[in-house]
Amino acid sequence: MLLFKPACNEEHLHRAVNFFTPALRHPGVDAKSLTKREAVYERAKSLNPGWWSGDIRNWAVAGAVSLNPRKLQEIERNKQAAEVQLSGQLSCKSPLRRKLKHAYS
Repeated sequence: MLLFKPACNEEHLHRAVNFFTPALRHPGVDAKSLTKREAVYERAKSLNPGWWSGDIRNWAVAGAVSLNPRKLQEIERNKQAAEVQLSGQLSCKSPLRRKLKHAYS
């Protein structure tokens, strides 16, 4: 288990979050990179249309994701965390932010 957490959070590229590690996704690095990826794919498609049978992959920023979506409580926590991350309006001293930080630590 000690080796799993760093590998899962810092090395493994997760399909559910568009092939990013959670460590890169949490600070918002994925949003800028996904915009660049989309541009690269669009350019590749325009240069070689015969290689593409349909649209490019959806490179939109993934919303809330869950390791175990069957747990309703975990889904709700993830949705709240995603909303906080996307809004960027809560300060570090916010009670909700402290609650979320405690829930994920």
